[in-house]
Amino acid sequence: MKYFVTEDAIKKVKKKLEKSNIDYQIVKNIKDIYEIKDRAIIFTINKGKFLMPCPGTPKYICCGYYVLAPVENCPYNCSYCILNAYFNDRHIRIYVNTDDMIKEMEKITNAKQIKRIGTGEFSDSMFELGARIYAEPLLEFFNKNRNIYLELKTKGRNILECFLESKHKNIIFSWSINSKTVNEYEEKGTSAIDERINSAKMVISKGYPVSLHFNPIIEYEGWEKEYGEVIDLIFKQLDPQAIKWISLGTLRFIPKLKDIAESFHSETKIFDNEFILALDGKKRYFRKKRTEIYKIIYEMIRSHSKDVFVYLCMENDDVWFDVFKTRMNDKKLKGLMDDQLRK
Repeated sequence: MKYFVTEDAIKKVKKKLEKSNIDYQIVKNIKDIYEIKDRAIIFTINKGKFLMPCPGTPKYICCGYYVLAPVENCPYNCSYCILNAYFNDRHIRIYVNTDDMIKEMEKITNAKQIKRIGTGEFSDSMFELGARIYAEPLLEFFNKNRNIYLELKTKGRNILECFLESKHKNIIFSWSINSKTVNEYEEKGTSAIDERINSAKMVISKGYPVSLHFNPIIEYEGWEKEYGEVIDLIFKQLDPQAIKWISLGTLRFIPKLKDIAESFHSETKIFDNEFILALDGKKRYFRKKRTEIYKIIYEMIRSHSKDVFVYLCMENDDVWFDVFKTRMNDKKLKGLMDDQLRK
């Protein structure tokens, strides 16, 4: 792995890089390394926004949280990842102007209502090189703002110790969960599912809440049995009262992702199923199939816990009604999730 620092970022990050014994090359700007094909790590300045409302998906229900992007692109290599099509290259950008990031975040502290911020949309929250840049200012911010919650989402097993020093424990440690087959064949470089669950158990023992995201759920021969085994393991290892929520979402992707993904994962078969081009321009399983999958997973969860909050990620109101027999909208879902944080 090669490391680069842009000229405008060197003053902010030089000491940390030297302390970590990272051998880096200074470049004038990011464009200077566009032609490098192998994945590189770039320490640079974010000249755009760090914080934004979750863009959601048109016509589909969103949970109303904020996306924070101190790092862009992911160290892992999952076949289904939208980032493969979202970014023009595979380089990981770590933004070092965390002072600007905090200034943006302070703009949402005026109102007293609960807010949720997540760092796992554009990268893995526990990517260590990135997290070590932004962990300290983030912790300082959340220690000052009790009603704002940070959700750290990862496919890894390692947790930075500093994140376990939150004053108000307003940090939710979150794991993306899948079947062991999907984990083995489609999530290259990530931690095993049982390792993720063990990490969640450790975090709970420290007094922190966790959340779990079955997303994307992928249909294949024997999927019901394998997802059931993972759900059994979760409730064998974790206290349900410590789980703030579990989200469910089936495989969906913009059409161009298929060719991009198959260029890196020639062996993948997950795009060979039947899909429909949905209202948001993404390919999804047919509504009937999605509903069947959600009902099966939901019943598996309910066989272990009647109380843990379960929601659908980026689904429409009709599917919500098919699965839960209740109508849903953005405002209602946000309110329900805020209620979980008040408990």
